[in-house]
Amino acid sequence: MQKKIEQIKNRIKKSYADKLDGNLPYGMTNKDWEKMMSDWSVELNQLENKLEERKEKSKILYNKLSLIMAFCNHLPELFRLAEPQVKREIIQTCIRTLSYNGETLKIELFPIFYKLKYWKKVKNGAGSGSRTHEYRNHNPRP
Repeated sequence: MQKKIEQIKNRIKKSYADKLDGNLPYGMTNKDWEKMMSDWSVELNQLENKLEERKEKSKILYNKLSLIMAFCNHLPELFRLAEPQVKREIIQTCIRTLSYNGETLKIELFPIFYKLKYWKKVKNGAGSGSRTHEYRNHNPRP
C-alpha cells in the first residue's frame, strides 16, 4: 500500500512538472488533465486513509497482544492461587493434550501459546523450544 501511495505521489509530481513545462500528451486537454489529477488525488486520499486505519488496528492488536503476554507471564502465579475449577479452565484453555504414563508427564500446548513463548524468548534473546514438554517424576512410586 505504501508503494502504491508513493507511485501515485510521483505521478502527481511528474504530471504537474509536465503541465508546467507544456509537455502534456498530444490531445490531452486541461479538463482531461484536471480529471486525471482529481482521480489520482481521490485514490491517494483513500489509500492514505486505509493505511492509517491499518496502522491504528495494528496498534490496537499490539496492545491486546501485550495484555495477553502480561497475563501469560503471570499465569503460573494465577494458577497456583486459583481454585480447582479455575485451574481446570486454565488447563483446558492452554493445553491441547496432557498425558502421564507413571513416569513422564507430556504436555502439548495450543499453537498460540508456542508463539507467545517464542516471542517472549526472541524478546529476551533466546532460541525456540520444542512443541511438547516432558516432566519426569524423580520420585517414582514403588
